[in-house]
Amino acid sequence: MGDCADCPRHGSLEKSIEANEKWTGVKFDAIDAKMVATAKVLDSRLESLNHVKQQRQEDRGEFLRKDVYDAKTAVYDGWIITVEKRFSTAESKTATWTAAIGLFFLLVQVGLHWVQK
Repeated sequence: MGDCADCPRHGSLEKSIEANEKWTGVKFDAIDAKMVATAKVLDSRLESLNHVKQQRQEDRGEFLRKDVYDAKTAVYDGWIITVEKRFSTAESKTATWTAAIGLFFLLVQVGLHWVQK
């Protein structure tokens, strides 16, 4: 068979292979560029998520946990109930004394009016 470099069939086959390799190279370059762009986007998203996580951890340190809050306020809750009871008792005693003094002066006025007649 020999060297058939001049053969039209063999030359077109080589051209077809070269075109296919060139097209495959372009395709892979496009895929690589897309992967690089996607990696940049993912890195940006990951960085923003890490920033949000760090802020959340910092914020968590600023707040009390519920069990700690309940333990600290339990003392105050008991004190508030005691004060409310005392105020309620004082208010009822004040109302009673006010009514008694009002009744006393009413009786004094009636007595003075009756004595003057």
